[in-house]
Amino acid sequence: MAKKARSKAKPALKPKDYKSHVKPTWCPGCGDYGVLASLFQAMSRLELDPANTLVVSGIGCS
Repeated sequence: MAKKARSKAKPALKPKDYKSHVKPTWCPGCGDYGVLASLFQAMSRLELDPANTLVVSGIGCS
């Protein structure tokens, strides 16, 4: 009887996997939110390890 092959595929990463508990200090409606969302989407498509990823930004336009 043949043994079943076990899949070792990693679950697909989603943009939310890169979010932390730290909230940005940007103004409501700031374009930086869109930039950050796009960055998280790109990182998930590249399958970057969230444990080895750091995002640092400024405080916005203020």
